Amino acid sequence: MEIGYDTVPPERRMGYAREAIAGLTDWAFATGGARVCVASVSPTNAPSPALVCSLGFRQTGEQIDDIDGLELVFERALPLSPDPPSRRL
Repeated sequence: MEIGYDTVPPERRMGYAREAIAGLTDWAFATGGARVCVASVSPTNAPSPALVCSLGFRQTGEQIDDIDGLELVFERALPLSPDPPSRRL
């Protein structure tokens, strides 16, 4: 699972990105289908790496995005769901 987010300036530092990331990773864990969550952030945006690190992500590398340029790549392993939901075909 890969996440991305952007917060408009007047709404920054109000917890919206933190709540969204926590909700998405909780949902991915509950489905039993995701094993790792990846977030890529700009190294020039100090609050974003700090945010993902505070949520248990660890930097695993860097990449060049065609639009955004250099990005730091962070990953967080998601625990295996004890009872993944059954899948119907």
